[in-house]
Amino acid sequence: MKKLVLLSFLFLLAGGLKAQPYIGMHFIGSSAQNMFCDSAYRHGYGFNMEFFSNNLLRNSVNPNALDLRFGFGFDIQGAGREKRSVILATPNSDPGKEVLKNSHLGASATMRLTFLGEKRLHPYVDGFIGLRGFYSNRELTIDKPNPDYETTTSEQILSAGTTRYGGSFGLMYRLNRVVSIDTRVTYSDGSAGNWLNLNTVNQEDNIVSYRVSNTTTDLFIYRVGFVFNLNPEPKKTSGTTIVNPITSNDSIAPLQQVTPVETPKKKRRIDVTPSPTPSPKPSPKKPLEVKPLPPPAPKPKPLN
Repeated sequence: MKKLVLLSFLFLLAGGLKAQPYIGMHFIGSSAQNMFCDSAYRHGYGFNMEFFSNNLLRNSVNPNALDLRFGFGFDIQGAGREKRSVILATPNSDPGKEVLKNSHLGASATMRLTFLGEKRLHPYVDGFIGLRGFYSNRELTIDKPNPDYETTTSEQILSAGTTRYGGSFGLMYRLNRVVSIDTRVTYSDGSAGNWLNLNTVNQEDNIVSYRVSNTTTDLFIYRVGFVFNLNPEPKKTSGTTIVNPITSNDSIAPLQQVTPVETPKKKRRIDVTPSPTPSPKPSPKKPLEVKPLPPPAPKPKPLN
């Protein structure tokens, strides 16, 4: 029943992915906490994918230094394995390997509050609720291929579904309008469930045995990955806009730059009828030249 609930949750998750403009892809790791750790559940490693909405506060908080987003996410992790050499139950008693493996699959709904959303580096906090399934599988592999048998067979020997809730703290660094680097740590409080304790695996003769533990399933989870914005804002143009500083009086027209217009030179008018020939001007009279009087002639002397 718990497995069916988990699968139904994943289908609901997949149905809402189309409307989410932010997609995150992360490497994920986890370590058991509290009773889960004391019972030696091993570290997990795997892949995480999540989807987040646009800022739900974009119409009420301005500027967007604070935003609230809703998201879905899921992850799958392997959590250790134990291998033993055995003789398989074939007609020829072929040698092979028996491998016991633990894994877990989680799905969650998250509310995220981001601070300094307009900055290149911005922190955020998450709160989430979700489900996590724990699975144990046995895998048999024949050492030398036999045409009458499959090379590898696998079967699930244990499964358990748990509910969980918790919180996260993360930092996101925006590389450009589309891609950001995301790092996060999470504490997840999980309900009790059955799981295969790999530290109790034992082999006597050709029989491999193990113990099943039942504890709470608290986890400390860390993620490193990338977030992609599928609907980035358009780039802002670098051009400057001149704004008229006078806005209080609508009757004052905005200042405009006036370019002086060169006045064209007036062209001479061409007459159709010839103008009359002007009469010749009289030449000016030359002034009379006054010559000096000649000296007086000498008086004749009287004759004696």
